[in-house]
Formats: sequence, structure tokens, C-alpha cells
Amino acid sequence: MLKVTAQGITELKGILEQMQCSGCGDEHAQSESDCGSHCHCGCEGHADVDDECAMGELALRLIVMGDHGFGLIPDIFRDGDQVIEYDGAKVLLVDREIAESVKGLTLDCVDVPGGRALTFIPGKA
Repeated sequence: MLKVTAQGITELKGILEQMQCSGCGDEHAQSESDCGSHCHCGCEGHADVDDECAMGELALRLIVMGDHGFGLIPDIFRDGDQVIEYDGAKVLLVDREIAESVKGLTLDCVDVPGGRALTFIPGKA
């Protein structure tokens, strides 16, 4: 099972809070508006998430980025996902296949030149 440090959770939560509309660039607040138009802007940039979910149900999903490692995308919970929560809200979703790949790792956030970055730390043998 993937573990996440407190700093990692804080960074993931910050990323979620800063999500922007892919169509218009407006920042989204956690709200009960439909995913079809999170910010009621009317743009077409919201179609990648199910129309029936509320913005507050979105979390970040860990995905494989080909040969480039892992990435994060906004998504909703799916059966079988490993869920990392903070204050009762889903923050990170990991599907079964990826969960097996990151088993024993810890996701942390570290300072790097130019800001902060999420990184995996190997578990102790």
C-alpha cells in the first residue's frame, strides 16, 4: 500500500485547491456545482470528468506517464481504488495496477530549486 506523508497530503490538497478550468482558466472553489460546468463558465473544458459528480468529489488520480514516471490528473473514485483521504475528503486515488507498482513506497513533498515537488521514497527493507 502506498503511504503519503503529511507534507505530501498538504501538497496534494494544495494542487486540488488550485485546479483550474481547462477551458477558461478560472480557479475552482470546492462547490456542489456540476462537473459539466464547475465554475458555471459554460466552456467545453470540463468534459473529461463524469457529468454527474460534484466538484467536491474530485480527487487527484496517480497515473503512469509512459517512460516519464507518474503524473496526477483530476478524477473521481472508482471501485477498487486505493484512497488517501484528508479530513474525510478523498485527495489521492490509486488504481489496483498502479497500487501494486508503488507498494511499499511513501509519497512525500520536498523543496527543490524553483518550488516544491512530490517524490517517492522507498520503504525500508
